[in-house]
Formats: sequence, structure tokens, C-alpha cells
Amino acid sequence: MPTRSQVKTVNRKKTVKKRAPKKKASSRRGRRLVRNATKYKEMGVDFDPYALLYEHADDPYAFVHYSDIEKLGLNPSSEFDTPLGIYSYPLNQFSVDDIITGRVPFAGDRKYIHLFTADPDGIVFVNDTTSKQEAHFESKAEKYANHLGLRLDDARVQTPLGRYWYASMKGSEGSSLEWRYILVEDGIKGVVDYGAGIIHPNESTQAVFFSKSSLNHIGTFHVKAPMEPEEIQRIARRKDPSFDAREFLDRQKFKTLDAIDFVADLNHDQLPKFIDHPEPGVREIVAKRIDPEYLPQMMADKTFWVRFSVAERIDPEYLPQMIADKDYGVRDVVANRIDPEHLPQMMADKDYKVRAIVARRIDPEYLPEMVSDERTEVREVVAERIDPEHLLQMADDNDWSVRVIVAERIDPEYLSNMTEDPAPAVRRIVAERIDDKGIFKMMGDEDIIVADIVNSRMVDIQDDRDGDLEDNPKKKRAKKSPSRKLIDNCRKHWDAYCERPTKTNLKRVFKHLDKMAESKVKSVKDERRKCMRAAKIEAKELGLKV
Repeated sequence: MPTRSQVKTVNRKKTVKKRAPKKKASSRRGRRLVRNATKYKEMGVDFDPYALLYEHADDPYAFVHYSDIEKLGLNPSSEFDTPLGIYSYPLNQFSVDDIITGRVPFAGDRKYIHLFTADPDGIVFVNDTTSKQEAHFESKAEKYANHLGLRLDDARVQTPLGRYWYASMKGSEGSSLEWRYILVEDGIKGVVDYGAGIIHPNESTQAVFFSKSSLNHIGTFHVKAPMEPEEIQRIARRKDPSFDAREFLDRQKFKTLDAIDFVADLNHDQLPKFIDHPEPGVREIVAKRIDPEYLPQMMADKTFWVRFSVAERIDPEYLPQMIADKDYGVRDVVANRIDPEHLPQMMADKDYKVRAIVARRIDPEYLPEMVSDERTEVREVVAERIDPEHLLQMADDNDWSVRVIVAERIDPEYLSNMTEDPAPAVRRIVAERIDDKGIFKMMGDEDIIVADIVNSRMVDIQDDRDGDLEDNPKKKRAKKSPSRKLIDNCRKHWDAYCERPTKTNLKRVFKHLDKMAESKVKSVKDERRKCMRAAKIEAKELGLKV
């Protein structure tokens, strides 16, 4: 491992031999570009001082470095826990507009932008290392680890380069200058990271170069201060007839959010100029604010949210032209707003949410065509709105939630077909609505709630018959069944106890419950279970041993 004195000697030699000649030329060219931009502006000549940045926007070897001084070079007084070098951003990974205005993760508040290209020889691209490079890094990492007693498993990034980066950092003993020397000695002139975060986890996309000799300084530019929001708002609200907001926005090259805010504050008479703006977010704001008479021009927009906003605001007479929109969200809005006479065209829509809206709004005469829809959500709406005479077609629907609605709305004379429905929820409604003749079919139902409803109705029927006999003594009294007698006697004993809560009366209740235990009829068992639960509570309060 090299010593600190060796590092200083090597760096001093490199500075004398390679750096001095290029410093003067590159900084002079940068200053010239900055001065020319100012000069042309004073002369009124249309000159874009940032043209070179746009020219190199797709160059994988073009980079930008931010600095407060008008020259490109190393800063030996750096206090960051990274190797000493020229830190920059790959130009092809950022918007040029963001580069110009300093909208980058770090150092964007500095005065100058230095544009340069790098010689690919000796540069390591983190996301595109070769097998030969990986073997080299792994070998070096193991060598340093053995020498320093390191655990390579502690490396933050577990790749050959990540482990080597960790080992070289530990070998530098906290000196960014010595760390740079180690990397240069191992043949690394620069590292370009497209998101792996090896150089630094807080800035996953960046590049660092350890020698200026491999760089070609193209130019230096002033960082363009972004326009303040208040200024943008003030300009947007100008009422000068000669002011062309679209031309102004295209010239400023605002960031997307700033452009959207600008259009959001514009006067309505300027909005038609932005109908075909290339930024979808801008067109969406236009669709939300523009006078509805212009909206037909935006019905075929390529962006979903734009068409969605159009469908929400456009005059309903144009909505039939949007029935076949490719996005169901737009068709949802169309189905909610379109004149009902056009809804039959949407009954077979591919999306069930659209069909559910159609079923909710369409004339009921069309609903019989939707009783077999594949989605439960649609059939539920159909069952709620269809004429009751057509509900018989849905009595055997595959989904119990649909049959529940059918049972609630169908004519009671058809409920006898649903007394054996597999869903207890359906049978409960049937038991409540079916006529007196049909209720006998449901005696002995396995569901406790259904059985309670049936028992209650049977008691009501019996009470009605008893009432008829009192009014007409000559009418022959129907003979009670044994199970009915057991239930009635149980209730009589319980009523007697409630009127006079004594141990004697409670013992009579328990005695009758013992008789009921011999019955195998479900309604008797259910009645006994309920009465037994209440009797045990009373026995505990009275101190009666059961």
C-alpha cells in the first residue's frame, strides 16, 4: 500500500507535466464563451449561449461539473468522504434544461457549468463492467483485504467493483487524496455510475475523474437562475393583447411543473394556443380550464388524463364520438354523462364498470338483454332496476348476492321456486316474503335464522286460526302437532315464571325442558336451546342447583 509521501510526490509530478498547459487554454475558452453570450445579447443578436449543451445532450462521454470558479480542475481542499476528483453529472442522464438552471441533486447553486468530454480509455462504467475488469477488481479487493484484515462482506455494494471501492477506501485511512492515488495507481482514470450508488449512496447517478489530462474542456456557462414563481404568475396574468404566451413559454424552456403553473394562471383567451402543446400536463390544465367550445379539438388527444378532462366538461352532444375511447376511465365518464338514448351502444362495453353505469342509467326496457352479463356487479344493478316480471330469469343466478335482490323484488307467487336456495341469506328473505302456503315447505330448514323466521310465522298463522275460532266457535279447531304443543307449553311455563319468579316455577320450566330433550324436531331443539340458556341464568341468580 502506498505511503502519503509517495502520493504527494506522484501528484506533484503529474501537476508539473500535464496540468499546466491545459489549464490556461480550457479556462480561456470557457471565459470567451461566457463573454460572447453577454456580448451577443447586448447587440440584440439571437444567440443561444447553451447551444453546446444541447449538441452534446446524447453523448455518453459528455459531462457537466458545477463550480464557483471559472475553470475546470481539482479542489485539493475537499472535505467530502470520497476520493479527490472532478465530480460531475453524465449529461445524457439529465434534461439539459435542468442542467442549465441547476436542477441537479447537488451543487446546482454554484455559478458556473463546465462542459467536458472524457477519453473512454481508463474509465470504468459501473453499469457495464467487463468480465476482465471484474476479475481485476476482485483480485485487488482480496489483496487489500488480506493486507488490512478487512471483511469484504461489509462492503455496501456487493459487486467486484463495490468490494474494491470499499477496500481502497479503507486503505486510504480517511484521506481523499490518498484514496485518489490508490485508484489512479490501479489504472482507474474515472468512474461513471448510472444509478448503482457506488461513488456515493446519496447521489446514485454521477461521475468522478481523477485526472484532468484525460478530459477535453468544451466550454463554461453561467448557471441560469430559474424564474421565481411570483414572476411567472405575474407574466401569465398579463392582459396585453400583443403578448403571446405560447411563444414566451417555448422560449423560456420552463421545467414541466413551472410550465403547468404558468398555464394554470393564464387568461382564458390564451389557452387555445396550448391545445397542441407537447407536454401532457400542460394540455391537461388546458382541458380543465379552456372554454368548452374548444374541447372538441381535444377529444382525440393521446393522453388519457386530457381526454378524461375533456369528457368531464364537453357538451354531451359530442360524447357519442367518445363511446369507443380506448381507456375505460374515459368511457366511465361518457357513460355517466351521455344522453340515455345512446347508452344501448355501450351495453357490450369491455369494462364491467362501464356496463354497470350503463345498467344504472339505461331505460329498463333494455335490461333483459343484460341479465346474463358475466360480472356480478352488473347483474346486481340489473336485478335492482329490471321490471319484476323479468326477475324469474335471474332466480337461479350463479351469485347469491344477485339472488338476494331477486328474492326481495320478485312477485311472492314465484318464491316457492327459491325455498331450497343454497344461500341462507336468500332463504331468509324468502321465508319473510313467501305466502302462508309456501312457508310449510321451509319447516326444518338447517339455518337457525331461517328456522326462527319460519317458527315465528307458524305461530302467527296458528294465532290467526285461534282468533278465527274465537270469532266463529262452530269452526272446527285444528289439532296441534306434538312439537307445537311442546313449544307452546315451554313458553307458558316461562311466562308463568316471569310473572312470579320463584324456584318452584323455575323447576317446572326445567322439568318441561327435560321433556323437550326427547324430541328430534329442529324447531323444538332450537326453542329448548334458547329457553335453557335463559333458565340457567335465572337459576344462578336464585341459587337453584340445576
